[in-house]
Amino acid sequence: MHIFAAKFRIPVSKAVKDVDAQRFEPRNQRPLVRRTRFFPLVFFCYALILACAASCVKLPRRAGVVSGLTTSGLAPSTQTTTPPPVNINTATREELERLPGIGEGLAARIIAHRERHGAFRRVEHLIIVRGISERRFEALRAFVTVN
Repeated sequence: MHIFAAKFRIPVSKAVKDVDAQRFEPRNQRPLVRRTRFFPLVFFCYALILACAASCVKLPRRAGVVSGLTTSGLAPSTQTTTPPPVNINTATREELERLPGIGEGLAARIIAHRERHGAFRRVEHLIIVRGISERRFEALRAFVTVN
């Protein structure tokens, strides 16, 4: 066997011939171990891709659609009126506990922070209080005010 590169004839060694023969031998003559060697790795990669793709999709937590109708299109009897916002600078412990996601401990921390550092200047400063994350603050934002 010879390889022709341009005008030159290059002899091929026996090692190259063996590799070439192994590469082009019929599939059913190859040992089973060689064919299944990478199966667990390929399976793991596909599973990882599916898990990443599923976790990257952001879906809304609460949709405003109920069987094709928006919440604004529902009858007035089913809609609830929201209470007026609570002023976090003057609210008592009981008023703070009525807010969604605020319990006894968190209400006490809000009052302690207010007494130690003075009144809140903006509603966003509520995030400074230990225990109020951005997620909890977003749930509270509609229910609180600062005057």
